[in-house]
Amino acid sequence: MKHNEGGMSIYLGIVPSHEGRHHDPSACIVDGNNIIAFVEEERMVRKKHAVGEFPINAIEECLRIADYSITDIDSVGLSRNYNNRRKILNRLAKSSIRSDIGLKEKLWDTLVLPVKQTATMTNNSLHSLVVDRLTEHFSITEGNIPPISCINHQLTHAASAFYPSGFDDALVISLDNFGGHQSGAIYTGNKDGLTKLESFLRLNSIGRFYSDITAFLGFQRSNGEGKVMGLAPYGEQNDHIESVIESYVEFKNGAYNTEPLTFRKNKDSIRKLKDDLDIEPRYWRDEITQVHKDVAFHAQRALEETTTELVSHYLSEVETGNVCLAGGVALNCKMNKCIRELPEVDDIFVQPAANDAGGSLGAAIELSKNDNNEIQEMENVYLGSEFTESEICETLDRLKLSYNTVDDAALSGAELISNGQIVGWFQGRMEGGPRALGNRSILADPRSVESRDRVNKYVKHREAWRPFAPSMLKQEAERYLEDNVSKAAYFMVDTYEATTQAQQDIPAVLHPQDNTTRPQVVTRSRNKRYHELLRNLKEKTGIGVVLNTSFNDSGEPIVRTPREAIRNFYSMGLDAIIIGNTIIKK
Repeated sequence: MKHNEGGMSIYLGIVPSHEGRHHDPSACIVDGNNIIAFVEEERMVRKKHAVGEFPINAIEECLRIADYSITDIDSVGLSRNYNNRRKILNRLAKSSIRSDIGLKEKLWDTLVLPVKQTATMTNNSLHSLVVDRLTEHFSITEGNIPPISCINHQLTHAASAFYPSGFDDALVISLDNFGGHQSGAIYTGNKDGLTKLESFLRLNSIGRFYSDITAFLGFQRSNGEGKVMGLAPYGEQNDHIESVIESYVEFKNGAYNTEPLTFRKNKDSIRKLKDDLDIEPRYWRDEITQVHKDVAFHAQRALEETTTELVSHYLSEVETGNVCLAGGVALNCKMNKCIRELPEVDDIFVQPAANDAGGSLGAAIELSKNDNNEIQEMENVYLGSEFTESEICETLDRLKLSYNTVDDAALSGAELISNGQIVGWFQGRMEGGPRALGNRSILADPRSVESRDRVNKYVKHREAWRPFAPSMLKQEAERYLEDNVSKAAYFMVDTYEATTQAQQDIPAVLHPQDNTTRPQVVTRSRNKRYHELLRNLKEKTGIGVVLNTSFNDSGEPIVRTPREAIRNFYSMGLDAIIIGNTIIKK
């Protein structure tokens, strides 16, 4: 078994898919105290969220990146534990009884399904699944499989947020739709580890509440929540909608309660919203009307008010002003802004891979912490696949494409962008998490709204009302953002009020309705080449900012390989693509 130079153990974290369920499977390798590889299965199989896929390709790619074999791994952690699942089987049955569904479905959910899930959704069955997939794929015997631990889903989210945050202590919050038998948990983190303060059972879920609103508005669950967040500023005060939404969410005695809406089957929640709001659910192709915008507005406000009450309550019980966030709800950047702006909060760190995929990070990190390793602070999430210049050129030659090689890709990119060109930017190691952070990005000039509109219509093929985010030099953050830079702002998971100067200089990367912005602050130490591109833009235009959106077409995962980038280049309205030091122009 191979070990690193310090003789530390090697940990593999996995977000598995079990019984054809679950989304965002992934793998991660932590080498002692250092996160060295993190890959999402969706990037490997080219299926958004890779629902139901076991992440065998992500595991293999992590091993390739780390230069290890499966037999070099000392222990495996799974971001799932079914030990307490029986606690919620009764709740699941009751939710079906409460729902307005047919008798046959009620009988299935209350009599058959609990028995089936009790038999199949166990740690033993999960363990067997992982062993079977690893032995089959890597052609090894069961005796070569390292010990496998099933870890609480919310704990893996919390571990992924706190241990790499750089904080000595913090309030740590995990909120999502559900994971195992829970939908969220509150921890305090310090040198001794994580201590749970509170948890929330499945079906009492702030993530599920927001997901129900997302589906009602015609967007896809576990995918379209960001659209609701972006739509919300277009909404207005509507007393009827407000009263209905507020009746679904209550905060009292340190806990929220969303069960008036969420303690039922998914489809019955949509029916309840329809009846209570007296509004028809929107079909995804339907026009978005003002009433839809108003629903988004009040749902976003309810989320912000509930989570800030939650944070304020528990900060009063712990001796820290730091907050760490993870779980899918933590991708709501407007909510993060409200939390950061609380007077009792000193700083926030949000795990960039806050969605379920980040559970593999947390699982591997938790195993490492159990061996008393001090996890290094997360400076970046460039933890995925990388391609050499020769591999890039081989791909382009094989595709019989004409290209030029340049000495300074950052300078060439800045020249194109400053002249109004939209550029595909493919560099170094692929980012982890849903935000492109300058290695698999589409870049454009932030100085005009026409630039924003072109990217929406001709490049991303998406709704015209959706905003874009900027990447900016730290010195630009000081003149364009209304508050100090948080730890979260280095990963594009925090939102800021834009200054008057920003509204004049970079309108393409501000929300068209409320002039907020979701920045990635870039430093040389975090991404040298991207920092150089921004520095060159500063010299050419006086503005060290670029419009940055993920390098993928609508409904696709972010590109991983040069070949995928080339395919998207020719199917999207890009003017040029820079892959490593090679440039292709249309």
